[in-house]
Amino acid sequence: MAMVVGATAAELEQAGRPDAARLLHEEVQRRASAEPALAGVDPDTPEAVLQLILQGLDEIRGHAGLSDAQKAAVEASLIRSVLQTVSTQIDHIRMVLDATAERSS
Repeated sequence: MAMVVGATAAELEQAGRPDAARLLHEEVQRRASAEPALAGVDPDTPEAVLQLILQGLDEIRGHAGLSDAQKAAVEASLIRSVLQTVSTQIDHIRMVLDATAERSS
């Protein structure tokens, strides 16, 4: 249920549901490790990002109007886009942290 509504394991933990958080964590890890489309994804990718990608893959695969080749292309695009966005945000955070550290020196 948490996967469907987009709740993360961290959110479930904060809501006082460590049992549900553990189950969600295990499910995301199981699905991510078994997912061929994620084979090239860094294993240290945050779980919430993996969960978003898995949700997107589910939606793409459930769409009746696309051929298998189109679905594969959209899946690859989704994964590239999400990972690029996360990478860009991390770079931005690093720049802010570096600038903050320089001002503190």
